[in-house]
Amino acid sequence: MIFNMEKTIIGIIGGTNGLGNWFKYFFEKNKYKLIISGRKTRLTNIDLAKKSDIVIVAVPIHSTIDVIAEILPYLKDNALLMDITSLKINPINEMKKAKKTIGIVGLHPLFGPLITSIENQYIAVNEIRENKLWKKIKKLFLENKAQLIYIDSKEHDRKMALMQALLHFMNLCYTKTLFNNNLNIEGKFSTPVFRLQSIIIGRILGQNPYLYADLQMQNPMFDEILNSFVNVINKNKKIIETKNKKKFVEEFNDLKNQMQNFIKTSEIKTSSILDDMEKTKEQISFSFQKTPKTTSEIIEKIGYLGPSGTHTHFAATKIFKNKSLLPVNTIGEIFEKIANHQLDSAIIPAENSTNGIVYETYDNLVNTNICVLTSFRQIIHHNLIARCKNINSIKKIVSHPQAIAQTRIWLKQKIPSAKIIFTSSTTNAIQKYKDKSVAFIGSKIAAKEYNLNILKENIENSKNNTTEFYAIAEDGTPAEYFTQTKTLMAVTIYNRVGVLKDFLSVFSKYSINLTKLFSRPSQVKQWDYYFFIEAQIKPNNKIINKIQEELKKYCPLVKILGGT
Repeated sequence: MIFNMEKTIIGIIGGTNGLGNWFKYFFEKNKYKLIISGRKTRLTNIDLAKKSDIVIVAVPIHSTIDVIAEILPYLKDNALLMDITSLKINPINEMKKAKKTIGIVGLHPLFGPLITSIENQYIAVNEIRENKLWKKIKKLFLENKAQLIYIDSKEHDRKMALMQALLHFMNLCYTKTLFNNNLNIEGKFSTPVFRLQSIIIGRILGQNPYLYADLQMQNPMFDEILNSFVNVINKNKKIIETKNKKKFVEEFNDLKNQMQNFIKTSEIKTSSILDDMEKTKEQISFSFQKTPKTTSEIIEKIGYLGPSGTHTHFAATKIFKNKSLLPVNTIGEIFEKIANHQLDSAIIPAENSTNGIVYETYDNLVNTNICVLTSFRQIIHHNLIARCKNINSIKKIVSHPQAIAQTRIWLKQKIPSAKIIFTSSTTNAIQKYKDKSVAFIGSKIAAKEYNLNILKENIENSKNNTTEFYAIAEDGTPAEYFTQTKTLMAVTIYNRVGVLKDFLSVFSKYSINLTKLFSRPSQVKQWDYYFFIEAQIKPNNKIINKIQEELKKYCPLVKILGGT
């Protein structure tokens, strides 16, 4: 049979999000006809299988086997069946049950959905049954300069057990140990290696916990690897307990000799990272606190970036009056709790007129299905608060660096002799410092929350210091009671001369004013960026759909993040 690739239909199950969505844009760019099915599409998986010449399964690991089993009886003769799951043994075994006339290839793209080009990106390939369709797709990958790594499913999953499952297991156990021992580190009290490890932990905890559970629990090779790891721990535990320094040094040097070529590179790269952290005055700290247990289903529960008494807390009380409010330690944790239905909505900071963009907010919006329901702005007033009633009694001021910076002029003029102490959390400092000679810079709600006196109101340098907050919720949550006058979206662009002008011309064509435009490194591939755009048009305006379609000519990812 001769296939006309221009008429070939590619169906992607799970193509509405993540890598499935990325491959949708990739194949569309290369003139293929695409159909998509997902949890919220009218087209079912079975209908997609009946209509498609090539079927790509791009669903979460725990759903992959069931989806493959569901569609196997409905695949066309001579079709091509592929998956892009990050585990291979079980999906491949299930796909092998397909009719002998059907091509079977397992793929694992070793990149994320924010890259702008497949060029020089690695794809692990497990060819089970080649056919003409796969040869065409393989040729397409190579023409676009993708790097194909051929590997069987057992070796693939073994490598993933070491590179993913074990690594995440180690980091989660380490973090849990810190939590159990109530580690509280602020400011400079840390070591270079700990600061580097802290970055890795923060990145891991910002991810989807269900994915990490699947990577460790669904990989059939991980039990063996985990047992091997436990044996190494027990062996080294015995060396420490017996204080066998000679054995310790021998094993350390043995590892050092095996990695000699990598050590110098590692020293150079980690030193560069630490230097960058110092230049941006970034302080890495951990403050683990046990939080109250919550049920899996909480009705009308609203979260905010805590702890209590912050400006975000005050903003939450204004927009969600008479609602139950729950402080959450980090922005990443807020998104996780909404995704797990432990929160219905939340208030988070998006941008401050003095300190700029809150990038963690936008990173999480791109990487989840959680949307912006509305935005609102609040003037930020700083107050000098303390346990004493006399400003002349103040000898120390303990607060977050941003609060100190935003009140420095007043502090220098009115209490120049007071010692300034920086802390990662003003509210935590309030609970720590009980001395009446210590003052803090905080909100009125913080003063009320912690029974402090307001010694002086509105001591900020700028009287126009404003923070923009977002109300967020899971995709599809009704937002009738919120005002939405603008659309927030994220795009990545193909890297070529003039592409920025081209994609901005789409908005110009429809006379749409842009009220916000900034770029952010993708954190997936060096020098790749995605752009955040706030357009002065309502999200439900029909023109938005036209804009999205035209942007796809220049942007591999176009994602509506909600309305502001």
